[in-house]
Amino acid sequence: MSNHEPKPKRSKFIHTWFQRMNVESSSSNVVSEPSISSPNIDLELPLSIPEPNIDVEPPPSIPKPQNNINALERDPGLRCAIWKYPVNERDSIRKAYVLLGPFQPKLTFPFIKQGSQQRKFQFSWFKDNPWLEYSISLDRAYCFPCFLFDTENSRHHAFTVDGFKNWKRVCGVDNMLMKHVGGLNSPHHAAMHKWDLLRNPTKQIETFFQSKSLKDVEDNL
Repeated sequence: MSNHEPKPKRSKFIHTWFQRMNVESSSSNVVSEPSISSPNIDLELPLSIPEPNIDVEPPPSIPKPQNNINALERDPGLRCAIWKYPVNERDSIRKAYVLLGPFQPKLTFPFIKQGSQQRKFQFSWFKDNPWLEYSISLDRAYCFPCFLFDTENSRHHAFTVDGFKNWKRVCGVDNMLMKHVGGLNSPHHAAMHKWDLLRNPTKQIETFFQSKSLKDVEDNL
């Protein structure tokens, strides 16, 4: 027997080693590309696309007239006294009421018991007294021109603020309507004259020139 033991076969081991080295070498030469992860994008569209926020100026509002005739209270028992309005608005309110004229509704007037009889307002009184007004809400009579030119300190509020309702005292000698009219220098006649000038502006011009002519005549005397 030989003293030398046979060496183990290493060819297979060496071949395997070289194979492994070649693989590692080749893998080291490959440039690794960075991994790109696609973002999680929600592709669902909204049900309705909102409109762009555009500031649109609203159309200019039409200013209302300072004194709207249709807004004025017609019922003399409910309307506001002209002297309660601001001073700078009274002329406009007065002219607006002049355009409307006295409130003279045509209706079936209610009866009220006065003494032993049932009495009521008569529509024919408007014809005899064109200045007369009637309040449906209060069943009372009023004077239109005296309302137009009434003042806070006036002592004749019976036909402007309080109203008149004693129908018994309209007929006969004790006629309260005629007493209200009074004489030529009464407050009622003064109010009637002013009302007539507002209804007929040309008369106011004629009155001005007549007074001016009279003054010229007096100055030349």
